[in-house]
Amino acid sequence: MNTLTKIHNLSLEEALKERYKKSLYTRKSMSIKEVAEELGKSQQFVRIGIQRGLLPFGTAQVVSGEKYSYYISPQKFYDFIRKTTST
Repeated sequence: MNTLTKIHNLSLEEALKERYKKSLYTRKSMSIKEVAEELGKSQQFVRIGIQRGLLPFGTAQVVSGEKYSYYISPQKFYDFIRKTTST
């Protein structure tokens, strides 16, 4: 049980909703840095995972040459986290 669920006596589902509430309802996208920190992975891991279609919560579009632009859906990221923490 993590700190958020202990302090507020919330279920895992409720704790995740509380944690990502701002992102889910007020933001259009999340940054690579935020996602990497939440996953405990490097930013490069997140970028490559999105580019290869292995992380289902974002898309990568080639802007020029080898430069990419990323979109990360807060809702899809929340769903991904919820799935991976409930198994």
